[in-house]
Amino acid sequence: MKASDMLRSNNGLKTTQSVLNKQQSGVDAANNVAQTQAPVFTQQQLDAAGKKIDQMNAATPQNETLTMKAAREKTIATQQAIANGVDVNQGVHSDEEDKPSPIDPYGVAKYACEQNIKIMGDHFGLDWCIIRPHNVYGVKQNIWDKYRNVLGIWMYQILNDEPMLIYGDGEQTRAFSFIDDCLEAFWNAAVREEASKQIVNVGGEIGYTINEAAKTLCEITGYDKVEYREARHEVKHATTTADKSKKILGYKQSTTLKDGLIQMWEWAKTQPKREQFKWDNYEIEKGIYTYWK
Repeated sequence: MKASDMLRSNNGLKTTQSVLNKQQSGVDAANNVAQTQAPVFTQQQLDAAGKKIDQMNAATPQNETLTMKAAREKTIATQQAIANGVDVNQGVHSDEEDKPSPIDPYGVAKYACEQNIKIMGDHFGLDWCIIRPHNVYGVKQNIWDKYRNVLGIWMYQILNDEPMLIYGDGEQTRAFSFIDDCLEAFWNAAVREEASKQIVNVGGEIGYTINEAAKTLCEITGYDKVEYREARHEVKHATTTADKSKKILGYKQSTTLKDGLIQMWEWAKTQPKREQFKWDNYEIEKGIYTYWK
């Protein structure tokens, strides 16, 4: 099967976590990964990506395609930037050499995954590349999740005439990254030799405050209901350098936050009305945010 056909037959790439398993055969592994991901590609993107991969495969010796080689030889893990947990001063970007210091169980769990990947690589001789995407958003993101992806949560709230919720003062900064800008870097992590055993931040170089992101979305949608709630226990400023991802993975940020939100909003408006998932109860009540209940 050509890579272009394989890509068209699957749903795409998740913005949170994917693993190409060495123990599976190449094409089956690639299909398995794609089938388990939240869809993020347009048909035009799939066609273009597939054509490019076919061209690359045609130049690969010994009848082994890059699709097969990447799936067979390298483990690719995407870890949200929370694994880093480095709180930097506003206007200062963290890089891969900063010592990770997660401040909540979520970040600790992700950092533990990174350490496990390194250990398994050493123990079993596996190759790997760890990607830390920064607040990836875009068309076909899950907007029905109450607990993750602030831009998607806001769009759900707007569509249901609920106030857009901001936690704390809204001055925390994040490097929002449009999915289309990240996809080629994700692929290159699997096929480029220089990505071997590397940890790479992938994300927007421009940090936006939550207030700025909310204002931008309000301007696009014409919505003005915004409500502030109690602050979360979270990193205040989480932005990243893109130097390493540019050099190793060919990352390039070409979509502004406004342009990306326009595309995502146009898609969100066409989605069916679904109920937002909510947990009915919690094992631990003490310290739980009121807006989670």
